[in-house]
Amino acid sequence: MPQSFPSPFARRRARRHDPARVRAALTAEVTALRATVATLTCSPAADAILHGPTRLGDWTVRDLVVHLAMGLEALPERLEAPAPTGPVLDLQEWLRGQGELSEDEVRATAGELARATAERAAALADGGPEAVSRYFEEAADRFAEALGPASGRTLVPIRTGAMTVDDFLVTRLLEAVVHADDLAAAVRQAVDSGDRWGSGAPAAAAQVHHEGAAPPLGAGPDAFPHDRQALAAVVRLLADGLAEQAPGGSVEVRVPPFAVVQCVQGPKHTRGTPPNVVETDPLTWIRLATGRLDWEQALREHSVSASGERADLGGVLPVVR
Repeated sequence: MPQSFPSPFARRRARRHDPARVRAALTAEVTALRATVATLTCSPAADAILHGPTRLGDWTVRDLVVHLAMGLEALPERLEAPAPTGPVLDLQEWLRGQGELSEDEVRATAGELARATAERAAALADGGPEAVSRYFEEAADRFAEALGPASGRTLVPIRTGAMTVDDFLVTRLLEAVVHADDLAAAVRQAVDSGDRWGSGAPAAAAQVHHEGAAPPLGAGPDAFPHDRQALAAVVRLLADGLAEQAPGGSVEVRVPPFAVVQCVQGPKHTRGTPPNVVETDPLTWIRLATGRLDWEQALREHSVSASGERADLGGVLPVVR
């Protein structure tokens, strides 16, 4: 029997993200971020922690918190912007566009974000940790005020055209979950830093680290109290993005308990146990799909399992950058 090769141009049925669940997940994730930022900025070593490093290049913890606040401000700002005139993209089209960005486009976009973040962080520098905390709280308040009455069908502008509010909120959930994980990693680094920031910083960071709810599924010692539905939505969005950017049926990617997708061009599996399987936990998948974790590193650390000669995602990750 001849092998079946799915067309790489066949459009997958778009997954529907329940708008009410997305809004509830965003509200919960922002609430957890509020608590973390408040604890961090009122600690005795807040200045030292805010000046500490993150895994995002030259960004400090202050820059990261400021960027998180700017991400929340994006909703009210875009709702107040003039009606968009560009093409209306759904989430699949947006994800496909992410995969088609050239290295130059990625660098240019990252540069714009870095400059805007640096300018906002510099404006808050003289106010100390209190100014950072106040800015984040005000941004979260503006976000909450805009979220309630916003119609899901309203179009808002994005870099490449327009998107409905319902779909745009899924991208805000992605931003919140991924950067909350970045913040957790930075706090973990502070806990492990010993005397490098002074004796108060690790203890203060440990206080932030232990605040909140129980660790989420798949979390390590740097756990952030992610909302379960927030994790589920982001895992599924990124899994769908992989299937959109690397279409096919030769590899099955499993992220229990939230997602299973098939991807990568080649012989399509139709029955029994798939010959090529990749499996990992939700947070590891999110880190892989957003470029926080390298595929080879994940294999070395045994945080991902890959069986079968085609079960190599190193060439198709990350999904978004």
